[in-house]
Amino acid sequence: MSLLVTAVTWFLLVIFVAISATCSLGVGYLYGRFSQNWSDETVARWTNILTGATGFLAGVVTWVVGNAGLLTPGDGFIDTLVTILASAGAAIVVAVATITAILHANPELPGVDHVPTVRRHYLRYLAVLFVFVFLLASGILTALEGGPVGLVILVLGLWGMAWAGAPLLSGLSSRTRRPTDDERARIHSLLESVDLPVRGFRIVEADDKYLAVELSGAPGGRFLFVSSSALETFDDETLQALLAARREQAAYYEEIISMVPYIVPLIWVVLAVNFEVVSILPAIMVAIVIAAIGLAGVRKFRYYTDSRAGDTVGSETLANAFECAALAAGVDLKDGSRRSLISRTPPLAERIERLRENR
Repeated sequence: MSLLVTAVTWFLLVIFVAISATCSLGVGYLYGRFSQNWSDETVARWTNILTGATGFLAGVVTWVVGNAGLLTPGDGFIDTLVTILASAGAAIVVAVATITAILHANPELPGVDHVPTVRRHYLRYLAVLFVFVFLLASGILTALEGGPVGLVILVLGLWGMAWAGAPLLSGLSSRTRRPTDDERARIHSLLESVDLPVRGFRIVEADDKYLAVELSGAPGGRFLFVSSSALETFDDETLQALLAARREQAAYYEEIISMVPYIVPLIWVVLAVNFEVVSILPAIMVAIVIAAIGLAGVRKFRYYTDSRAGDTVGSETLANAFECAALAAGVDLKDGSRRSLISRTPPLAERIERLRENR
C-alpha cells in the first residue's frame, strides 16, 4: 500500500470521525432532552448503552478500514497495533461526544453531581473498554485462521483473563488511591464483620454521587474498590450490608455466570456455522433465544444472592442499604419495575421488594 493511499485514508477517516462526533452530539442532546421525564434507572441504563453504541459503531468502521490494510503502508504487528489504537481512538472520540451532549442536555442524570468529573470518569472507562474490545476483535480475526476450535479457546481464555485481571482493568478505568490509615482501619473492620477476605482495596476518586462498593477479581486475587463518596455517605451498617451482598455474588461466581448468556450464544454461532449444523440466520435466531433465557436466569440468580446476603445481615437491613444507596445517588425507585431484557440485573426496586417480602 502506497504512502499516498495511506495519507488519503487517514484524511477521510478524520473527516468521518468528525462527522460521526457531530452527529453523536445531536443524538446525545436529543436523548438528554427526551429522557428528562424517564425513571432514573432507565435513564442511567440507556445512557450507557447509547454512549457505548455510538462509539462502537465508529470504531467498527475504523477497524474494518484498518483490517483492509489501508492505515499503514505495510502489514504485520505494526499494522494490527495501529488498527486497534485507531479504532479505539475513533470510538472514544464519538462516545465522549455523546456523553458530553447528554450531560449538557440533562445535567440532572442520576449519579451526576459534577459534570466535568463524570465526563473524565467516562473517558477513562471508555478508553480501557474500547482498547480491550478491538484487541479482542483483532485476536478473534487471527484465531479464525486456525479454525472454530481455536476461536472458542481464544474466547474462553480471554474471558478467564478478563475475570482474573478485572482488578487491573478497574484500576486503569478509574482514578484510584491507597486508603488513609483511618479508612484502612474502618474497611478492615467491615470486611471482618462479613467474613470477606480480599487481597487489597483501593479508594476510587470520582463524582460525589459515584457511590461504588465493588469486589473484583478471582479467588485469592480479589480487590475491593470503594469510592470515597461511599465512605463519606454511608454508615457502617449500610456498608456492611453492601459488602455482604458483594461477598455472596463473589462466592457464587456471579461475575462468571452473568457472562454466560453472551459467551455461549457466540460460541454456538461460530461452531454451528463452521460445522454447517445450520445456516447463519437460524443460528443467530437460536443464539438470541439462548441469550434471552440466560439473561432471565442471571436476573433470578441475583435474587438468590440477595437472599443469601439477607440471611447474614438481615433482609430488612439489606433492603434499607439498597434504598439508602439509591437515595444518595439520586436514583428514583418509583418507576424501577420496568425490566430491560438486555440487562443482567433486575430493577433495584424489585430486589428491595423481594427482600422485604422474605424478612
